[in-house]
Amino acid sequence: MRFRPVTALLATGFVAFALTACQIRAPDDLVRHKRPPAAPDPELFRVKPPLSEKFQRELEFLNSTRQLSSEELTHIENAVKGSSKRYQVPYTLLWCLLFQESRFDVFRNASQTNGARGIGQFTRAALKELNLDADKFVPGTRALLKKTIHPYVMPLSFTIVPKPDPKLEERKGRKTESQPHSSYFHVDTAIGASAAYLGNRYHQLKRTLDRKGWKYDPEVLWMFASAAYNKGSRTVYVLLTQQREFGGDQAVNELLTNPHFAFSALTRKELLELSLTTLWDDPERRSRYITELIANMKAIHSCAIVGARL
Repeated sequence: MRFRPVTALLATGFVAFALTACQIRAPDDLVRHKRPPAAPDPELFRVKPPLSEKFQRELEFLNSTRQLSSEELTHIENAVKGSSKRYQVPYTLLWCLLFQESRFDVFRNASQTNGARGIGQFTRAALKELNLDADKFVPGTRALLKKTIHPYVMPLSFTIVPKPDPKLEERKGRKTESQPHSSYFHVDTAIGASAAYLGNRYHQLKRTLDRKGWKYDPEVLWMFASAAYNKGSRTVYVLLTQQREFGGDQAVNELLTNPHFAFSALTRKELLELSLTTLWDDPERRSRYITELIANMKAIHSCAIVGARL
């Protein structure tokens, strides 16, 4: 079974209008039918990960080459399970998102002074949000981090011991359990913080949709939350705004309640190019941004969703 094209966009005339305005030729499968035959809804986030054969092979390779021992994998999976319950995020989605971000490498990019780092590829902006305003979207998040990880887990930081040497391998001579509890390179801290941040993205979107009175399926909304984790909530807001501009509230509701439409909206380059022009004036940067988003969404959802055969 494959996800269907974004028929919500087609039914409302969004593609026809926008492609004409921008003088971009629509792919044949986007314009062939107004609304394709109905397909069974996929099973969202209710199975043991990874579903993706690619991820299964990579996991076996990491284990066979001793880059990720069985003990480390068990520790990570237990931490993911615990964090998914505490912060009420889908276990399968969190597992797949973290694996896509870093292949479970707790010290990924640890020697960098800027950019994304660690198992969840956290940025300084993500740390700042949890340090300064952890309870903004989900009250009690800060207290939960301190209660379940360590009383002195806050403020979170990128502190690492021993100090990083760009000439050495990131993992060499380091153990995650030796890191301070406030360090994002401590595995329990990193996974807890990543789960809290993913939950924040979901509740940030939910708060906006509730205020506007837009209907949504909670599980479909997690698909957009994963995109917001990866590329920022602004990306999702722009997608929804463009959809509403050309199709009204009904079109947005369709996009937020049908997983087939949602998946296509997050992985169709032509549609993303139209929507994200307002974010990126530079065509090269916009193309790179969209390529990364599509790759991440395909990888995460093929790992987490039954029916996302990619």
